[in-house]
Amino acid sequence: MWFWLLGLLVLVFAGLALWLLQTPPTRGIPFRGRLPGKALIVVFSDSPCQNTRRLAVWIHEATGAPILPLQVKTPYPGGYWRTVAQARQELRGGIAPELTPESQVDLSEYSVIFLGSPVWWGQGAPPVTRFLQEHGGLAGKEVVPFVTHGGGGAGGTFRLWAKACPEARFREGLSLRGSSLPERWVGRTIADHVSPDQVAQWLNRLYGEEAPAPQR
Repeated sequence: MWFWLLGLLVLVFAGLALWLLQTPPTRGIPFRGRLPGKALIVVFSDSPCQNTRRLAVWIHEATGAPILPLQVKTPYPGGYWRTVAQARQELRGGIAPELTPESQVDLSEYSVIFLGSPVWWGQGAPPVTRFLQEHGGLAGKEVVPFVTHGGGGAGGTFRLWAKACPEARFREGLSLRGSSLPERWVGRTIADHVSPDQVAQWLNRLYGEEAPAPQR
C-alpha cells in the first residue's frame, strides 16, 4: 500500500516539476502601429515576482513610452498573504493609500495613459484608485488598462476604472495570468509562460490600421 502511495506521489511531483520547467516562449512579433499621442505607462506592482511591472516593461519596449511606478507612502507589509489581506480591508473600506512624491506627475503633455495593476480580490489595487482620484479621473485622456492576476481574470477592474473615469476614453484592456501560488513558491514569473508577443498583438489590435475607435 505504502509503495503504491509513494509511487503516486513521485509521479505527481514529477509532473509538477515538468510543468514548472517549461521553456519560456520567445519574442517574435513586433508592434507596427502608431500611438495617437504621447504616452505614459503608469503601473503599481507590489510583489516579489513583479509581474505587472514586467508587463509594463514589455509595453515600454514596444512603444517607447516611459514608465511611472506608483509607490505608497506606507509600504505594504510584505509577503503575498499579508499584502492582499491589507488590500482587502482597503477595498472594503474604500481606502486609497497616499502616494509618494515620486509618484506625482504632470499629465498635461500626455494624451495616452497605459494603466497597470495586479488584480486583488477581483479589483485593481487601491494605489491606482488614489492615482485616478488625484488626476481627476484622467479626463480627456485615452486610457489603456492592463492587469496581471493569479488565475481569476480581471474581475471588475476595467469596469470600475471606467466608472471612475467618466470623461476618459477607454480602450480594450489586457489581462494576463502572472503566476499562481505554486509558481510563486519557486520564483516563477509571468515571463515563464507568457510571451511578449501577446503584448505586441494587443497593441497592434488597438493601434494598427484596422483598430476600432476608442470607447467613451
